[in-house]
Amino acid sequence: GGAPPAPGRCFTLHVAGRYLTFLTAPEYFPCFFNPHKHARAVDEAHNEDCIDFQDATQPFLTRCFGVPKSAYFEHHHAMLAAVRTALSPKNIDEHYAHSLCSKFSETLDTRWPKDGEILLLEGLHEVLFQSTISVLFGDGCEVISRLASEFMAFDKSFEMASADIPHVLLPSFTRSKASLLAALQSFHAAADPSTDIVGKLLATVGTESFCNWLLGFLWAAEANSIIAAFWAIADLISHPEYLDMVRRELKEHGVAEDAEVLRDYKQTNSLVLLRACISESIRLHAPVVILRGVKADVRFGPYVVPKGNFLCLSPFWTHREEGALFENAASYYPQRFTSAE
Repeated sequence: GGAPPAPGRCFTLHVAGRYLTFLTAPEYFPCFFNPHKHARAVDEAHNEDCIDFQDATQPFLTRCFGVPKSAYFEHHHAMLAAVRTALSPKNIDEHYAHSLCSKFSETLDTRWPKDGEILLLEGLHEVLFQSTISVLFGDGCEVISRLASEFMAFDKSFEMASADIPHVLLPSFTRSKASLLAALQSFHAAADPSTDIVGKLLATVGTESFCNWLLGFLWAAEANSIIAAFWAIADLISHPEYLDMVRRELKEHGVAEDAEVLRDYKQTNSLVLLRACISESIRLHAPVVILRGVKADVRFGPYVVPKGNFLCLSPFWTHREEGALFENAASYYPQRFTSAE
């Protein structure tokens, strides 16, 4: 009749037919992020392959984007390597940052209302969607740019759709997914992707299910950045003392007080406090759960996690748990990310 016991440092939930084992002790985190070096399987012959990223993500990519299971396992590693190389910090600086800032500025000028009220999340969704796809997809992206509302509907239902819920019960998700795939097919048929990141993706995964891969790429490019921008702005509004400090920093760096947007990427990159505020918002509003697949029984201290479970971390929980990774963990304190701290 009393309160349920507090969860331990390793505990398992049985949810909708899946076993989700959560690790909350920081000493276990290296096994999650670098299993080849740190994981310890019950059968030591499987130490290097007992925890796997692909096994955890394949069901979700297949359900939500329609990438066939066989194509996923054939191309996923090569696709990730190609995209990570194309979007390395050096390549972002040289090929994407300036054009992304310019396109964001242009889109903000034309699509953000000059006065009156705006729903912040919806407004950011529109501006970031339009500016990002024009940079990543290049010429021919107009057919995609008309579908911002469809992407919003797709993203809104994504978590439900990734679970084992029949998509017939999610008609809005099904319609938006069909519209987005049709637009991507039209884009693929009309555009020459030989010089941009879409071309690198095509060269890696081939033409089969290419538009399903593109849909996943589009979602990955948008989903986290929209939420991060929303919370960065919301947190500054909620902490006016930091908003005033950021305004002073902008003034010290020669940004006009009435400037609507930072148009120079290098200038933006030099704003230490602003970058720290963004990092702090990302820390406080991190993903609720990230997953790996367990391919062989694996040990974590006194615990054994069986093959077939999903191994889970909760960055949202861990980042706010006092003493786990941060001091004063539940508070908004951007200075923890400045070089002086």
